[in-house]
Amino acid sequence: MSAARAIRKEHDMIKLIACDMDGTLLDNAKRLPAELPEVIAKLKEKGVLFCVASGRQYASLRRDFDTYADDMLFICENGALVMQRDQRVLIDSIDPSFISSIVTAAKSLEGVYPVVCRAGVALIEKTASDEFIRNTRMYYPSVEVVEDLTALGRLPDVCKVAFYDEGDAQTHELPALQAKLEGPLSIILSGEYWVDVMKPGVNKGCAMCGIQQKLGISYLFIAHDLLVVQHISKRIAVMYLGRIVETAESDEIINHPQHPYTQSLISAIPIPDPDIAKTRHRIPLEGDVPSPMNMPTGCAFRTRCRYCTEKCKHERPELREVAPGHSIACWNV
Repeated sequence: MSAARAIRKEHDMIKLIACDMDGTLLDNAKRLPAELPEVIAKLKEKGVLFCVASGRQYASLRRDFDTYADDMLFICENGALVMQRDQRVLIDSIDPSFISSIVTAAKSLEGVYPVVCRAGVALIEKTASDEFIRNTRMYYPSVEVVEDLTALGRLPDVCKVAFYDEGDAQTHELPALQAKLEGPLSIILSGEYWVDVMKPGVNKGCAMCGIQQKLGISYLFIAHDLLVVQHISKRIAVMYLGRIVETAESDEIINHPQHPYTQSLISAIPIPDPDIAKTRHRIPLEGDVPSPMNMPTGCAFRTRCRYCTEKCKHERPELREVAPGHSIACWNV
């Protein structure tokens, strides 16, 4: 069976399609695709449920997808909470006895502020800076300002505690939080200014596995976070401008990427250790992504590929097997 036919056969079994939000579903201007409502409606007709996965709170996602939210599933708070039609499907919260120590862990750090993310509301302190409060309200529509987070005691249903750093999260708050909290808790660098503290083992991938077990279905997960994809998937297909450029077993893709685009994606995976991050070899992509409405001739990736040849400019490579179960679309591998 050809690689393409095998992929089509797998797709026929899919009953859930999940897509990561930032960096995947949203464009550079943070806009949803205009055709998304039509796509969700067509999936519904075929008995396929659409799911969005994000680190955001449910209120934020519910607002963004309001007109068709009832036809969707939502993985929220980096996988700690799964919601459908305003009902909890799954929740994997932090032990309430840890909340006070988490909040106080960054008290000595200047310009660092906590957000206690409960299933229904985000809690922040009144003493926080105006900049922080503005940023929080942008990402957390359901927010409550309190006098002192530590005075709230053993809060139930806390999905995560997010820390906002007005400086550089990776070099400032991340090492301090790791030193104080790592072990009983998971410390995750989630952005340039944000670090998330969560129950160990909780992520979007675990949420997908929980959904699969609860609903008894096969799924397709679309994301840019390859470590999460590796955790939950048996096979990975890497796409560029709507075309599959490499597919293999999950561990094979992560450990032995062959296509230049896949290699660049793997090299960009964040490393939480600042010292290791400084010594890693990044493979940056040059140039802009071509428009899908005006695709380049030959290989679609050639305008950004460091190995581009004359053949790449004129002939489009098809998927071909280079090792058992491992197929790529590249003339130079």
